[in-house]
Amino acid sequence: MRRAIWILGLFACSASLVACASILGIDDGTAREDGGAVDATLDVVSADSGDEGGGDAAPDAIVDAGADVPVDAPKPYSPLSCGSSTCNAVTQGCCRTGYGSDASPYSYVCVNDAGACTAAAALVVPCDRVANCAAQGKPGTVCCANRFETKATSVACLAPSACPIDASTILCGPGDDELCASHGWTCFESYSTIVGWDICK
Repeated sequence: MRRAIWILGLFACSASLVACASILGIDDGTAREDGGAVDATLDVVSADSGDEGGGDAAPDAIVDAGADVPVDAPKPYSPLSCGSSTCNAVTQGCCRTGYGSDASPYSYVCVNDAGACTAAAALVVPCDRVANCAAQGKPGTVCCANRFETKATSVACLAPSACPIDASTILCGPGDDELCASHGWTCFESYSTIVGWDICK
């Protein structure tokens, strides 16, 4: 009887050598569904996940989604008066265009590039107080308006010695009272030299 069953088993597994080996109990080194294949799959999973099964430990380096993310530091800022607007003297200048003896005929606009201020009689003002110069990385300088007769022709942060009172004017703002007082002046609105800003006079 056993011989007959064994012979029937040979016919039944003729389509698959793996099935035949399983029925006949032959160990041909092929992984079986009864344990070998499952164990092999688990070993691969363990290796990929960095568990004790070995393999790449890269998943441990994944950043926790809830971890604190550094916030960019605020960009330097120093207020620069520009008509009814306020520019950032660290990255901008004020472009004044127009003619006149008071502020009404003038136009003021913040510009990122001095080359953008090209209209007739345009004046680029990069600072209006000593603090602007310090914020631009020029400590110890003053905001100086060079002038021709009574009109400012250019403005820049210069050493005090390069801003002589006979040919220049110091622009001033909050905190510059002592600077103006050292020359016997006060910080006051300009009516002709550089209309739209305060100067030491």
